Parts: sequence; structure tokens; C-alpha cells
Amino acid sequence: SDYAWIRWAKARGLRALWYNPKGAFCPEPHPLHDREVREPAELAWAWDFPWPDIPACLRLLREHGVPENVVAHSAAVAAVAHFLAERLRARGIDVDPILVHRGGLLHDLDKMSSLNEGSEHGLRAAEVLSGLGYPELGRIAQAHVLQPGRLPTSWPEKLVFLADKLVEGTEVVGLSARLAALRARYPEFQEKIAAAEPFVRTLQNQVLLALGLSEAELLEELKKLPLDLPRLG
Repeated sequence: SDYAWIRWAKARGLRALWYNPKGAFCPEPHPLHDREVREPAELAWAWDFPWPDIPACLRLLREHGVPENVVAHSAAVAAVAHFLAERLRARGIDVDPILVHRGGLLHDLDKMSSLNEGSEHGLRAAEVLSGLGYPELGRIAQAHVLQPGRLPTSWPEKLVFLADKLVEGTEVVGLSARLAALRARYPEFQEKIAAAEPFVRTLQNQVLLALGLSEAELLEELKKLPLDLPRLG
């Protein structure tokens, strides 16, 4: 259960299982482990790792030409989404923080192809990730955009969607500042952003209520997070 063993394993390119019987929060803002178990009986199936690890996610991003500034943004979104997932799970909501984190890392997988080809952002990423055997990650990527017809429905989708609307670049700025930045950057999407904004604010309020926090309190907690990805090896 000592997380130092997880760091040791990941530095050597191994897959890692975290035995966490007390249900502690992960000591890293970016979870290095590939799966978490809390009961010995779970060990029988726990070595089937359903999601890519952090190095595999980074390889995918680079294979798809995602620039370093977007990778850094994705890392920040992943850390924020993972924080939210762990705290919500501790309050009884059934959500997998590892799925949420990896979904955050990969949510902008098709950023460059959508810009270069004029395709709808998120759809190509969903196709690629589903083709690799990760349909849940694909749905997260598809649902993270501010488009009324593609809004998130599951908790993993909702948390990555919300985290992406709290982070501008690599900085936690809050919902209003992030939406203002998106309007300025993408004036052609003003109507879509305006149409989706009530959903975003309702979702944030839902998360705040579940966490028992005000918006200011949540932002204060999130701004303390180290958002950069760890260096392994």
C-alpha cells in the first residue's frame, strides 16, 4: 500500500496496482497507478488493466501531433478532474478516478486534426480511442465540447467537461474567466457557448453541492494542486 512502490514500478516502465484498503486519497495529483483495489478479493481480477497509463497517453498525444502547450493543458485538466473524482467518490458517488484522469489527459487528442481538417472537435478522438478498445475514453473526448447536442451524461464525462471549463491554459481560473476566454478565442462559436452555459453552471452547482463547497472554496483547493505531470525514470 506504500505509494513509493508505485513510483518505483512506474519509473521502470511496469504496470502498477495500488492496494488501498483504507480508501486514502492518492498522494499524487496525477495517479501513477493503473488500478486501485481496496479488498483482497479484488486481486483476482485487478491485473486486467482497462486504461492506458500516463506514458501510453503521452505517446498517443504525440502520435497525433498534439503540441506541448495542449499536452500541458490536458495534464492540468486531468489533475483537476481526478481531484474532483476522488472527492466525489469519498462522498459515495460511483466514479473511477483513473478513468477520469486518463480521460482528461486524452480529451484533446484530435485538437490538431480538427483544426487542420475542419472536423468537429472530439469526434475523431472518440473514433480513435474506441478503435483502440477504450470506448469510455472516447465518450469523454466526444462530450467535452461546448455543444448542446453532445453534452456529458456520465460522471467521468461530466468531470472532465467541467475541469476543462475551469482551466485556461495550465492555470485554474474558474468558470466565468474560462468561458470569457473561449468566447474571445472562438467568436464563431458564441452561440454554441451561450447555449451550453446554463448546463455548465448547473453542473458546477451539482458538483459543489455534492462536495459541500462554495465556488470560491473549490477554486482555492484547486489552485493548490501541482498540475504538471511527474517525471518518471
